[in-house]
Amino acid sequence: RRNGRRNGRRNGWHGWWRNGWRDDVVGIPTTISSLGRSFECLVLAELCRCFDCFQAEQTLDHLFRDSYLDKSTKRTTALLIINETIQMASFGVILVAAGKSSRFGDENYKKPFAPLAGRSVWLHAAEKFLDHDDVKQVVIVIAPEDREYFMDKFGADIAFLGIKVAEGGKHRSDSVFSGFAALKKEIEFVAIHDAARPCLAARWIDDVFKTAVTTGAAILATPVVSTLKRIDEQQCIKDTVDRTNLWEAQTPQVFSRTLLADAFGKDTQRTATDEAQMAEAAGHTVTVVNGSPMNLKITSKEDVRLAEQILKVLPKPSLNNQAHPFSGSDIWR
Repeated sequence: RRNGRRNGRRNGWHGWWRNGWRDDVVGIPTTISSLGRSFECLVLAELCRCFDCFQAEQTLDHLFRDSYLDKSTKRTTALLIINETIQMASFGVILVAAGKSSRFGDENYKKPFAPLAGRSVWLHAAEKFLDHDDVKQVVIVIAPEDREYFMDKFGADIAFLGIKVAEGGKHRSDSVFSGFAALKKEIEFVAIHDAARPCLAARWIDDVFKTAVTTGAAILATPVVSTLKRIDEQQCIKDTVDRTNLWEAQTPQVFSRTLLADAFGKDTQRTATDEAQMAEAAGHTVTVVNGSPMNLKITSKEDVRLAEQILKVLPKPSLNNQAHPFSGSDIWR
């Protein structure tokens, strides 16, 4: 630090180090926002995933080559940059509710709009994200034929909650792309979530958000624990599937905006069943974050009854960040 001042270097790490260092707390940079995304991505990708390996040590030495920091302070500073980057990141959420709900078997409701514990299924999901300060926008994607019904029933809710409505397409990827196109330009990370998954905990959202910031793409998932059978047309067992390394994908699935845009650009068939598959096909690595079986996707009416019981044991969102009819005191945290 003294050498930096003596030599009067104002560019690169010397300038950042001298001008952006807090004297009272060693290792906390105050001008991280000026470092740029390319630097942040390099630190996050190379350090957070393999922090104790030889390559990470080399990367640390390279990034801090002009800073005269010892190894311990380099590590501390890198972690603080990672934490600051996570706090700075802005997220947009796309709630997918444009499906046909053919398996739900209710002639009055599609599953995202079905009543659950006093409000509709999709509202439970939306509230979990709206309770996060880093979520700057929520978009719900509905089928075009549902717009009139949706606006009549939920117009007041979306007005109070500040939720944008987009119309879906023929395939899931078409619907997600419609929601993606409706996001504000300043959104950096995109979370896609099934509107029929109402049972979320803040910790699960935090975990997958942080991992997406550090790796570029992350999803919630749970390891397959049941024995899997492959059957033929007569519903007779053909063989037993090895469940080693098999995981059941969930949502939210979170991606950097640039990565998701690249995946959409390369997805010409629109046949992916989730966004992780689309990212994989585009050549991107997607990290799995351990989720929970409680994060169930409502498919049948029996699932609604199960979700009611799960919601009783999950912390309720405070919703103090939004001015809407459901706001209340934060008694659960």
